[in-house]
Amino acid sequence: MQELQSGNKETDMTFKEQIAADTKNVFMNALEFSEEHIIDGRNMLCIVDNNELMARRVKYKFRSKFYVDQVGIKDILIYVELKTLELCLLLERTLIFDGKPYIICDAVNESGIYSINLEMNKA
Repeated sequence: MQELQSGNKETDMTFKEQIAADTKNVFMNALEFSEEHIIDGRNMLCIVDNNELMARRVKYKFRSKFYVDQVGIKDILIYVELKTLELCLLLERTLIFDGKPYIICDAVNESGIYSINLEMNKA
């Protein structure tokens, strides 16, 4: 069986190449999903997704890893493209997000986009 030659660059991409293109052109596009925020002093496009954070709390019975009493906790979930993220994502490291210090409590590479859960004590 002979394969058809389309000549169309978009359809000639592998699945991984298409995911990478979608990451840049759709998810990390300021006209589509992402917004510019200041992360450790650098302007970066990211997605703040507190709806997903709430769903994860329910699914995993989420409790803070770093603040035992749970009083005055503020947490956010952000997605940042792996290519633009030149940060050390060590758990318990302080990350400055829009001028406020947060602790990284989870960071997972989800196919080229980092899902980062940040916490701060509001006390």
